[in-house]
Amino acid sequence: MKKIILPLILMGLSACGVPLSTVSTEAALESQKEALTCTAVAESKIWDSYVEGAAAKVQSTSEFRQAAVNDSELESNAQDALSELHELLTVRIPEEQRLTTDAQKIAYWASLEIGDQTTDAKAYYQQELKKIFARLQQSNLTVAAKAIRSTANCASATPSKEAAESWYGAFKNTSYSRAEAGGRWAFANIYQICGSLSQKPMDAGTADVKGISIVGVHPDGVGNKRVISDLPAFLKSHYYMSRKSSVAKGCFNTYKNPLIYDYGGKPSTDGGVLNFFTDAGDGTKVLGIDCSGFVFSAMATAGLKLSSSKTLKASNVHGISSHLYVNPASNGLDCLDKVKVGKAEEIKAGDIVAVPGHVFFVQKIGRDPMGIAAAVAARDCNAMSTDKFDFTVMQSNPSKGGIGVNIYKANVYVNESVKIKSGLLKYAKAACQNRLAGTTTKPNYSDIAITRHKGTPACLTARIPLESEKCIASCSDVTAQ
Repeated sequence: MKKIILPLILMGLSACGVPLSTVSTEAALESQKEALTCTAVAESKIWDSYVEGAAAKVQSTSEFRQAAVNDSELESNAQDALSELHELLTVRIPEEQRLTTDAQKIAYWASLEIGDQTTDAKAYYQQELKKIFARLQQSNLTVAAKAIRSTANCASATPSKEAAESWYGAFKNTSYSRAEAGGRWAFANIYQICGSLSQKPMDAGTADVKGISIVGVHPDGVGNKRVISDLPAFLKSHYYMSRKSSVAKGCFNTYKNPLIYDYGGKPSTDGGVLNFFTDAGDGTKVLGIDCSGFVFSAMATAGLKLSSSKTLKASNVHGISSHLYVNPASNGLDCLDKVKVGKAEEIKAGDIVAVPGHVFFVQKIGRDPMGIAAAVAARDCNAMSTDKFDFTVMQSNPSKGGIGVNIYKANVYVNESVKIKSGLLKYAKAACQNRLAGTTTKPNYSDIAITRHKGTPACLTARIPLESEKCIASCSDVTAQ
């Protein structure tokens, strides 16, 4: 059969500009057939063949369909369903959504795999995908094919749950939740130096980092594109890296190639590992990640699933965005629950705060995190002020000149964003009113959400490892209370 040009998109590599390889139509179809032998995880494996594998792009869908029809191991219903899926993902969606780069396609496919319904188009595609996968579940391979094929490739390549428990055991002498532990682990891993978590939270007096230049606007017209234009000035002024220490054996040298805030930047995911030190995503070529990339990575490395019914995979990071966290239940993130506020209920460290355009962790709370303790009447609740907030946030954002991953005092940080400030004030007001009334409610706003991981057995799984994480395993500040 004629060879068809396909990009052999390994996890995250095409987004880095790696040259594309060629494989045959049969090879692309073979990856789909292997997925169908894994009954319990067939849908996840089929997604892998697009987001991570050889079925990513075919110039002629009719040739792919013909290959499916000619394959005796496929039942007719499976032939049709696989062909329709291929056309939907590789032709219809890219044309209708004007996806022109491999990175854009991977991000869109990954978002659909997660369950993203943040736009009318994605909600429509989700219905189409639901029908196709239902047909594939009903009719996979022929009985004869199932009998002779090995299912050895069905096992997960990620570490076991036991390995995840062993990792969390390093925090056994602390009160950190898994989300907090994941955040600290990811934060330290990004800097690759001990002591980064010992720094006091940034505040109004923290100087901007120098040596970063804005060189344009991201293709979506929202975020800026940044690069490091003066490395010595950058290192000298960087809040976490100005105290230069020696680079330990096995560590990535962030002094030579540091991370900054990169709008659209994601860690690469080759081999099922989250790697902050290989450029990926659709930001600039500089190393760095955006807000949603950081939050996802922190959760994933702690073994915290977003969906109870779906496999947690490193490649999910390419499809995650802040918008999904604003309304998690509608976007497949059923392992996150909106928090309650009021009598005996308040925000906690490890909670996730999201508005359209940004998402971050509550990093640490004080005695009165929302500043409501002094309220004695309704008028006091209406006069809530963010100046009284007593908690810190952990995030990746463009504060302080584009520093990237940071820990910031909330009462100072909120002044950088009107929508975050107004949204958190609504939560504070609701918490105040409920406290005075002796009630508890679960606020449900359309423009902001504070969510908490459920931590139920169905929402826990094998953790996703981080590249060069051994570097920070012995850092005492990572597990310090």
